[in-house]
Amino acid sequence: MLNGEDHSYQLFALEQILKRNNYEPETVETVVAAIENKPQLIMTELQYLEAAPTCIFQSSIKHLLITPRLKVHVNCLDAIL
Repeated sequence: MLNGEDHSYQLFALEQILKRNNYEPETVETVVAAIENKPQLIMTELQYLEAAPTCIFQSSIKHLLITPRLKVHVNCLDAIL
């Protein structure tokens, strides 16, 4: 659902993942890839990462800070603060 084009389905999928505290490696990788490729839902995606265990949050933010998108950088830095 996160890889689809429909934002309402993506938002629904993110909300369900967040509710279920799903931090399996595949799920985290999918969310990080969604932030890199389609940052339209970045606030909800970062909310998911902020709720993750510290090591997952830090490694995900570190990975995202090397992407070339300014919007991603700004929002990641804001999440760190």
